[in-house]
Amino acid sequence: MYWTSEGDPARRLDPFVREMNTTGAFHRTLPALPQFHFTGAPDRGPLGNATYESLARTPGGPAGAPYSPRLSQLDARSGALLYQYACVLDPVIQPGRINRMSETRGRERPRVLTIECFYASVGGVQTRIYAVDTRAATDMRARLALAGGPYRPVRKRLVADLGALASRLDNLEGLAFGPPLPNGHRTLVVVADNNFSANEANQFLAFEVLP
Repeated sequence: MYWTSEGDPARRLDPFVREMNTTGAFHRTLPALPQFHFTGAPDRGPLGNATYESLARTPGGPAGAPYSPRLSQLDARSGALLYQYACVLDPVIQPGRINRMSETRGRERPRVLTIECFYASVGGVQTRIYAVDTRAATDMRARLALAGGPYRPVRKRLVADLGALASRLDNLEGLAFGPPLPNGHRTLVVVADNNFSANEANQFLAFEVLP
């Protein structure tokens, strides 16, 4: 089992991907990626609370760890960086705030499902599910900064805008495939936790995935 941490720039703790065995015991830390090293400089390195938001394992074996605005694919055995692509996130409904890619569900590369979300206790929620295709995107592994020249980001296709639902949405960040329906179609489950706040709610939203 793999898990990620966004790190802590104040403590100079870099983001990481770690593995545990089936008993829950620590196994190893995958090699760190230089793009995600906290430098302390305002013009270099990642932002706090904006690095490894989620992790998904693709059927072929590698694990993918998305970072806004980069989508990275790691080899699950060696931790080597196989691919890295830029992903342009949607603008948010509140100026001065950021959107983030909080979860991915791996399918066969080059296609993955992602969820982009923005949440503010005052001001609204914005949650959209996209199918991302990396085939025409520029491989960014050798570039520490996106400003170093032109590049082609991944293609995104909107699957669902959850803001169109006639119901209250909370801080939806999780995405998982659920059990199949009687007609054979897959289910997709979107989840929010309440952040230990009485003003937020735990939510589970289940959808039918049409072929």
